[in-house]
Amino acid sequence: MERLWKRTGLLGLVAAALPFVASAMGPGPAAGDYWIEAAVKARSLWIDPATGELHEVMDADAPMGLVSPDGKRIVYLGSDPERVRAGHDFDLFAADVDPNSPSGKAASRRITDGQVRPHAPVWLPGSDGIAFLAMGEAEARPREIWLAPLAPDAEPRRIETGDALGVSQLSVTPDGSLAFVALRSREGKVGRSDLVIADAAGKVRSVPVRGQFVGNYAFRPDGSQLAWGGLGAVFVEDLVQGTTREIPLAAIHRKLANHTVHEMAWRPDGEALALYCGFLGGVAAGSNRDPNAPPVRMFAEDKIFVLPLGFAPAPTESTEGGFPSPLADDPASEQPDPVGDGTRPHWIRGLPMAPIELKWIDGARARARFGADR
Repeated sequence: MERLWKRTGLLGLVAAALPFVASAMGPGPAAGDYWIEAAVKARSLWIDPATGELHEVMDADAPMGLVSPDGKRIVYLGSDPERVRAGHDFDLFAADVDPNSPSGKAASRRITDGQVRPHAPVWLPGSDGIAFLAMGEAEARPREIWLAPLAPDAEPRRIETGDALGVSQLSVTPDGSLAFVALRSREGKVGRSDLVIADAAGKVRSVPVRGQFVGNYAFRPDGSQLAWGGLGAVFVEDLVQGTTREIPLAAIHRKLANHTVHEMAWRPDGEALALYCGFLGGVAAGSNRDPNAPPVRMFAEDKIFVLPLGFAPAPTESTEGGFPSPLADDPASEQPDPVGDGTRPHWIRGLPMAPIELKWIDGARARARFGADR
């Protein structure tokens, strides 16, 4: 979720679309008419989860940055030469979106000042300001959250984060609140954090997750539920009923034991999640391994998993028979199980690298663009 920038928008689109079909893909669920967009470095992958059809999209004319909800402004990272000479590396800038400009931007202005390494900006719902993360003045200080209204002469102001050792994964909730992960303690490699929801003034409204490892999180589009990736499981918090449901990742696929979720996105109808998972442990290759051999590949590293929220694994489904290696060393394990009526998870193979972000897009628009049939 956290990132310096992302490529957004289709302004003055000149796209080079390179279609190919993802291999080893079983029949997908008969679900809503949605595709998955996986943002990777400098491009996006548009994927039909029902067929595995995958297209690479390069939006050459889309400006680099984060476009506002109303489509009129863009925020991006840049450098002010005078400030660079004074030892300051980069700032956040805001500009008007201008498809007629070579850069796609016009009337640019710097919106940060003394913040150290501002990054991970998110737009407020009214497109009238952003929130972002920054490092403290001293290395030992935690990361900071700042609000920057875009009104003339407005200055960024810091939101208090209490005694957090660090903050990350800043986002805006469906109702316009701010959400972030606040690190409270470390146990070896594992950080224990709270997932905090605060209003625009920084006042804490609720803490739906306390003292847990939080790999990633996402709110259901209507705001009624919160999904988050923990140690070896996906948790779904019902924010209305106050209940929690745990879905072991090993119930989605046996090779996902000892994994967490690095990226996730709710389908717009709220009935499924797209997940990208990563292994939590190290991989020992061995000192006698051929240095010219291909790198060790993990089973999950090129896959997106689709998890229907109606999936209810049997109590022993995630543990019976033990856990296989997380490596991609068994051709049989590369074959997805049939998904039938779409009530069970399935996966799509073919990612060239880990995605920066996942989201669902309109399937009809995607098929019209690529001439796909379904």
